[in-house]
Amino acid sequence: MELTKQVESEYVDEILEGLQKYWNYRANSYSKSNIEELNNFKRDAWLKILLENAPKKEKLRVLDMGAGPGFFSILMSLAGHEVTAVDVTEEMLENAKHNAKHFDLDMNFVQIDGVNLPFEDNSFDFIISRNVVWNLEYPKEVFKEWKRLLDKDGRVVYFDANWYLHLFDENQNKKVKEDMKNMEILFNNNLENKEVFAHGNISSEELMALEEIARQLVLSKEVRPAWDIKALKECGYDIIKVDENMGRYVWDEKQKLENKSRPLFMIVAK
Repeated sequence: MELTKQVESEYVDEILEGLQKYWNYRANSYSKSNIEELNNFKRDAWLKILLENAPKKEKLRVLDMGAGPGFFSILMSLAGHEVTAVDVTEEMLENAKHNAKHFDLDMNFVQIDGVNLPFEDNSFDFIISRNVVWNLEYPKEVFKEWKRLLDKDGRVVYFDANWYLHLFDENQNKKVKEDMKNMEILFNNNLENKEVFAHGNISSEELMALEEIARQLVLSKEVRPAWDIKALKECGYDIIKVDENMGRYVWDEKQKLENKSRPLFMIVAK
């Protein structure tokens, strides 16, 4: 039994190390992408969605899970709320600190995984994340941890997609390849079949490495958000809202075409 636990721990550590390596590598380019978002229509579009689904409180205590370079954190801080930005990746948080400094914002930054968060019960009114849950080794345990941290009437709002379902589902694989084909025709790019558009202009080697990690992550093979709704209910949440096509509000035309078969969904729960 102890040996099994040790093997499991080593396996999880290997996945976490791979994710940290990838996102450290992506930190600068991802930060550049976030900065672009802060300077186009996406800034107002995202803030509107977040505030519409937040608890009605003048000053929210916000936890940004998987904050990356700080896009959501900066939006909520600029709106006057108290923000804690959490990420497992050092380089991402360094970029977040730099970006927050540009706006002269005072936020709390914490580098740690998402399962054992160093905060008291009921510490937050609003937990938010974007494109993070698919990375989790133990998503239901993280949902339980978020529940512990939420104050009365607090809410969780997160955004994600079936980024890697095509690795396990043949019909989805065909759809993703069709998206790539359409992109190649439109932009005259020589795109490889394995490329995942959501991760931007990075080497095929890095994409293949991330794909290998994705094959080991539990949510890559699940159909979402159906899985999320069931899991959240099992963890004691009430589902307030589910929107399975948020890209129509926050993606540009290129992103909509790139991810036609992988629409961005939103879940709001309490």
